[in-house]
Amino acid sequence: MAEYHPPTHPGYEVSDVNTQPIWKFLGYLFLITFASMGLMYAMFLGLKSYNEDQDAAPTAMEEQRVLPAGTRLQVNEPQDLKTYREKEAKANSSYAWEDKTVKVVRIPVARAIEIVAEKGLPKFEVPNVKPGAAAPAKETK
Repeated sequence: MAEYHPPTHPGYEVSDVNTQPIWKFLGYLFLITFASMGLMYAMFLGLKSYNEDQDAAPTAMEEQRVLPAGTRLQVNEPQDLKTYREKEAKANSSYAWEDKTVKVVRIPVARAIEIVAEKGLPKFEVPNVKPGAAAPAKETK
């Protein structure tokens, strides 16, 4: 008859996972990543200063050139925005003719608000329409 030998292995992991190689890998990964970022930044600064040193001063002919007529890029955006806002503020706070032939006038916004507060908003007749029904035809005069 065969003798019974109990198993020497209990059927599960008896030791913890060795995490030291994982931590070493992560440490080297971060070290290489940040070192390469530092080297790229240093290279950027070096090439930037090199490029600025190589820029030649404009010649007399380049300084005298005339810009072509037509659409151009904005040269001074903050000043353009300031000018635009001043023009709009002036238009919103002054009286002026929009079209004299049809007698349309522009009034200040504050005055327009006062007029609406005194007289109220205009009222429009809106006919009741059932959902799915065709809209009534407009009357022509």
